Amino acid sequence: MDNKLKQIVKKLRKNQTVAENILWKELRNKKQGYKFRRQHPFPPYIVDFYCHEKNIILEIDGQIHKHYSLYDHAREKQLTKMGYKMLRFTNIEICRNLESVIQKIQEELH
Repeated sequence: MDNKLKQIVKKLRKNQTVAENILWKELRNKKQGYKFRRQHPFPPYIVDFYCHEKNIILEIDGQIHKHYSLYDHAREKQLTKMGYKMLRFTNIEICRNLESVIQKIQEELH
């Protein structure tokens, strides 16, 4: 991983969105039974959360993603081809219905 990507990852970890912070509290320290990494690089991409044991990527979509739907679709297609399962949630889902989000994650983990 190049230095520029490392700097971006570090910045993203320091400046998590509210939804990312809420979900990270539920994922960290193997609270769901598996280790997750946050802001994990898959050059040239960076994903919000990644579980290596299950090859699952969690993406949180905020308002900005409305403007990047083609990019997001291409990125998801590429990562899926590489063997990763991607789950997408919105900021609103996480903030208003965290229990349902965790249930969907658990279903994919087990």
